[in-house]
Amino acid sequence: MASVGSHTQQALAKDSIVSSASSMSVNVSEKKVSSRTLTVPGESQRDIVSPGSQSNAGNKDLDAARLGSKKQLASVSGHQSVGRMASGISIESSSESAERKDRIRVRSMTFVPSTAEPSTLDSANTPTAGAVPSEDHTDLGPETSRFVRDRLSFKETRQLMGCFVFIIKEIDKDILLRWWRSCIERERHSHLWKENEPRSMSSTLTHLLAFFDALRTSLQVFQYGGKASVMAQASRSAMMKAQLEQAYIPKSANRPASVSLSSALRTRKSSSNLGPLIETSRNTESRIKLSANMGTEITLVVLDLLELFIANFRENLEENTGDNALMKRVFSIIITLLEVNQSQLALTHIFASLRSFIHKFSPALFQGGQEYCAELCYQILMKCNSCVRHIRSDACVSFYLLMRCSFEFVEGSFLRVHLQSIVALSQIIADGHLAAGQDFLRRSINSIESFTALDRSTSSQFPVEVKDLTGRLRNVLHATSEMKKHEDDPEVFLELRYILAKSYSSAAQLRQTWLHSMAVLHQQNGNFSEAAHCYIHMAGIVAGYLKFKGSHKNGVADFHRIAPNVIKEESAMKEDWIDPTINVYSEDDYIDLLEESLLWLEKAERYEVMVELFKLLQPYYDQRRQYESLASSFNMLSAACAKVVEVKKTKRRLLGTYFRVAFFGELFGNDNGIHYIYKEPKVTRLADISLRLMELYGRKFGSENVSIIQESNTVDPVDLDFEKAYIQVTYVTPYFSESELEARITDFERNNDMRRFVFEAPFTKGGKNRGDVREQWIHKTILTTANTFPYVKKRITIVEEENFDLTPIEVAIEQLSSKLAELTEAINRSPPDKTNLQRVLQGVVSVTVNAGPLAYGKAFLREPELSESPENHIKMLRAVFSDLLEQCGLALELNARIIESDQLLYHEDLMQKYDILARELSELLDPNVRSTEAYVLPLAGEDD
Repeated sequence: MASVGSHTQQALAKDSIVSSASSMSVNVSEKKVSSRTLTVPGESQRDIVSPGSQSNAGNKDLDAARLGSKKQLASVSGHQSVGRMASGISIESSSESAERKDRIRVRSMTFVPSTAEPSTLDSANTPTAGAVPSEDHTDLGPETSRFVRDRLSFKETRQLMGCFVFIIKEIDKDILLRWWRSCIERERHSHLWKENEPRSMSSTLTHLLAFFDALRTSLQVFQYGGKASVMAQASRSAMMKAQLEQAYIPKSANRPASVSLSSALRTRKSSSNLGPLIETSRNTESRIKLSANMGTEITLVVLDLLELFIANFRENLEENTGDNALMKRVFSIIITLLEVNQSQLALTHIFASLRSFIHKFSPALFQGGQEYCAELCYQILMKCNSCVRHIRSDACVSFYLLMRCSFEFVEGSFLRVHLQSIVALSQIIADGHLAAGQDFLRRSINSIESFTALDRSTSSQFPVEVKDLTGRLRNVLHATSEMKKHEDDPEVFLELRYILAKSYSSAAQLRQTWLHSMAVLHQQNGNFSEAAHCYIHMAGIVAGYLKFKGSHKNGVADFHRIAPNVIKEESAMKEDWIDPTINVYSEDDYIDLLEESLLWLEKAERYEVMVELFKLLQPYYDQRRQYESLASSFNMLSAACAKVVEVKKTKRRLLGTYFRVAFFGELFGNDNGIHYIYKEPKVTRLADISLRLMELYGRKFGSENVSIIQESNTVDPVDLDFEKAYIQVTYVTPYFSESELEARITDFERNNDMRRFVFEAPFTKGGKNRGDVREQWIHKTILTTANTFPYVKKRITIVEEENFDLTPIEVAIEQLSSKLAELTEAINRSPPDKTNLQRVLQGVVSVTVNAGPLAYGKAFLREPELSESPENHIKMLRAVFSDLLEQCGLALELNARIIESDQLLYHEDLMQKYDILARELSELLDPNVRSTEAYVLPLAGEDD
């Protein structure tokens, strides 16, 4: 292991590459492929004649073409001809770095599984082994796709790339070196080295960059697509041949109709170059081998050129710690070599070259921008999941070397590799590359960890760091496998992602990766409040990071009025997990996340929180003088405030319904015996969530093994069948103390930032649930959750439970107080809601209601209950009755003003019922008072 990166090994690797490239059986010169074969109309883009099927005429034509090419190169400047060719292929290419924002990768090819692999090829890619590359030219990558779309088809590009690679393989390497050196020297004098604006570069460097783009394109268009691809193209060729037969050789009286184009061509096979091509199309096996070997040959030619350039221009690549146009192009080719389908032979040499690259350019990988390290981690981990043992072994050695070089370069830590490895694995999972399984990747992780026992030349701290990383990688894989089991359970699926995010609370990038994945899932499921809070938490992470870097004053403390959970969870960032060599986040990232949060808060109808977020955004707009953003933000703020006024009047905003859900039974695994609060959208009935959970777990465990517990009482697991699954669902409402209610005035304040909920169960001492008001008790349960709602997930674990009983008189006081609050709200509503007002009035003044105010008064304000009840309870009950009668009078006055003439009789009926209620209660409230004048209102039409 210690000698992996030595100069001797590098030299041997390079010699091996060169010798392998020169000895490949598909060497274009040894094959003597006819140049006319590449341009025959109607043939597929991979119709290259197999060995032994060439005519002498074809051989002579190829020799003449080769001699002509060499003469032309000798007569003119060789580097100019190559430069013109390269620039003609992808002169319109653009910077790759701008297209890698947020690690959203544009894959170079689109694949579908093939049926089989040739016996001579060991495919490297596990899920896409032997895949068929799409012929859609938009799949050729960001640089080449525009050119192909505007200028050439896929077939034409492939033919042109074949000619290009043949020329650069045969050309004298001294000519290439002189041309490369000339381009770089001229660019040095122009002082335009960084690739910030490609159009401002000198034409010489533009041609050189285009040369590398052409190499990358050749790798993409010549990658092996599998047996199915070759067979499909052969079938298309046969179909096109039949169409040509019908179009160009019509039937005639002198030739029978059964004579085909093939028969006619066979009669003049010796005098036509189409004969060998048709014979070759029938030899599918040869075509498969040729396609596979051609891809390997192209790879080795490109790799040989890449090694040649690195060996001669290493100093140029190292400028600005790798942040230059040449390094970006060279690195893009390395990534493409790892991305496209490769043979085992090619990958052996690619990994040898990669290990040499890691040794040579440690500053660019571990001190410069993190993009290089991130891409390498992603691609190497992808190869660690290969089904081919030899490829996995090469990938493991390369990954171990990457960690070790980082540890030695940074002097005691490979933090960047650690962070980017976790991010890369998370991205691999999100991209679906582990859908087929993760066994091979687990084996690779074990192999990487075992290398530390064999490597005696490193610090004692290095094995500890490696073990920590491999342990975290295994945790990610374990959580992923659990996610696979619970894909149909949205709450559990998000819970597992939350566990991963929480495990990286001290590592900003890793936590943000999983929070973002949760936000995407919430968006897909329509949970807009939760999606918004995921972005708010991400903004809190960035705020904490910027405070650590000294560019933010308060950090997460700014979110105390927006989301208290942010302060609780996003303050755990550790200095040890912050890479001092790079700036992971900037103010722009912070602003982007706040703006994204606003969009989802608006969809969630949480307009009041938007107002608080605007307070964080506007100082940045002011400081940057972004008046357009200020105008847009003020317009959005105005709309949000208008919405707040509207929903206050209409009372039609529904912010969620909450249920206590408890699981019992060993079938639930870790959830057995756990109680949660579930947040359901808008108005969800108890029957709806019960049915949803019944169907969900019925599919998992069998409907006969799942039962819903209807009662809300405490469940004793001993009384249950442990082999079955039981779900207890109970409707709960937010609970606030008296002081909290005084502070939380609006409906929104009473439906936001809450973590205590209550439900009640009526009972009597006789064992029945319901009874007379003198016997009716209520058992109340107050539940406290670990976090406040809304949160980054829909369900939160219950961490505390408080139980107490209300006596019958306390039940009466609570019920009357509830009626009083409801009546007061109906009176104060603007504009008045006549229907709601009359509904509440009817429930209060109707003497026929069994548990109405009069029933409570007769039950507790008469003997013997009057003397048996606590004095303070009697005073509270009388005070509530007095306030209730007073509010009833105000409500009747309001009703008289807003009703139409057709409701006069209904209003008179309410007045009469109120008169009866007031007369009856007046004696109970004060036995000395026999007159009810204080409570009786004049009926409609009477004089005051």
